[in-house]
Amino acid sequence: MPVAKSTPPDTALTRLLNQGRWAEAIPLLQGLIQSHPREPTLLNVLGKCLLNTGQHAPALAALRRSLAVQPDTPETLANAALCAAALRDYQSALGDIARAVMLAPNELAVRLVQIKVMIAAHRWSSLGPLFTELRSAHPNAPGLNELYIAYLLHTERYTEAEPLIEALVKSRRRADDFNQLGNVLMNTDRLEEAQAAFRKGVQQIMRHPTTGASPPKDYMDVSAARTALLALHQALGALKVPFFLAFGTFLGIHRDGELLPHDKDMDVGLPWKTPRLPLIEALLHHGFACPQLDSYRQNEPLWYATVGHIATGITIDFFFAKKTDQHIEMGFVKGSQPLTWRFRPFTLVPLAYAGATFQAPEPAAPHLAEVYGPNWQIPDANWDSCLLSPNLSPESRPLGLCFGYNRLLSALSDQNWKKAHGYCLQLQQITEDSLINKLRQQLERDYPQAWFPVPPARAAAKD
Repeated sequence: MPVAKSTPPDTALTRLLNQGRWAEAIPLLQGLIQSHPREPTLLNVLGKCLLNTGQHAPALAALRRSLAVQPDTPETLANAALCAAALRDYQSALGDIARAVMLAPNELAVRLVQIKVMIAAHRWSSLGPLFTELRSAHPNAPGLNELYIAYLLHTERYTEAEPLIEALVKSRRRADDFNQLGNVLMNTDRLEEAQAAFRKGVQQIMRHPTTGASPPKDYMDVSAARTALLALHQALGALKVPFFLAFGTFLGIHRDGELLPHDKDMDVGLPWKTPRLPLIEALLHHGFACPQLDSYRQNEPLWYATVGHIATGITIDFFFAKKTDQHIEMGFVKGSQPLTWRFRPFTLVPLAYAGATFQAPEPAAPHLAEVYGPNWQIPDANWDSCLLSPNLSPESRPLGLCFGYNRLLSALSDQNWKKAHGYCLQLQQITEDSLINKLRQQLERDYPQAWFPVPPARAAAKD
């Protein structure tokens, strides 16, 4: 929640703000600002409402107008930092929040924004000491504990996160808490318990569908993703590390000539012999960051690693391609179990994109059909390769099913009913679960809209 203390005296407006009805408050605020164009409190609250409705650019403009009148207002600076971070202007965001912290070092709300901005800007190395300081000064502060849990999960410190999440589950039983608990259980080889936790979260939302929802998560900005991919191309070229376009990144560029607009990160493949940790540490000097670096230093990744491009905030996933006599296998690990896709052997050929030359699998059509099915030429935002890919290895399917429940619950928590309904359709292709059937019926009854089409049944597993 953005920082806000003061509100205008208008009774109707105050009621809307207290009820969190941000969109309805915006026109009232704009009307008041027409009469009082330099009133900093009105401008700050307008910025907060715009921020809460995802309108980051106009929110930042309103906040800058407020700061032009009162430049040393911590809450306005903090709100501006959140907007700038959402717009990927991390330099401005870090500057705004540093100023706010200097003015109000003991204000917890400001310090919570500091953490959010640092996470967005990939300043992972500074977060550990900051959490130590703030958790000592503010023990058991709810907002702080939730951010600390998110930090522990990002850095793969699941054992430390589990008791904190269990305490939240017992105290408030929110769907998001069940989702985090399921993630911890999934990452510690307890798939049946994880699936049970995800199902409890689904049941909670079915009983209380508008309770405890978080704002929908944005898809990646294609322009920013293109910048990040070109930066990776330059960095790996300088390091003389070969790589190729993989999964959704390859699909979008090959089929559409552009990255997928509904994706959340980018995928590249690297040879199995690539030294994992030296590569990641080298990329730290080329504009990239790695939240899991400490975890990777303790247990070097085998199948998969991830880095973030600092300038854009875009995440890039590395898949290390393992050749066998019959397949090229790629995947990732949860706990000790890999989830892998088995491709027929392929070669690499040049593929031009955004003024650069990349390497990509050849032949492309059968390669993409293996992971995205025979209709891969048709854009489909409701295809999860962890659930439906024909080449998902048989031993990976229990973990893939667990991911399906995890992502279903995430969509429900975001109140993204269409996406949640889409996951119901996907899950119904691979499992019998009366809960999923009831949820689908409830969504169709309560939130009628144009749903995704029923996906094709998953092809039989191939050894």
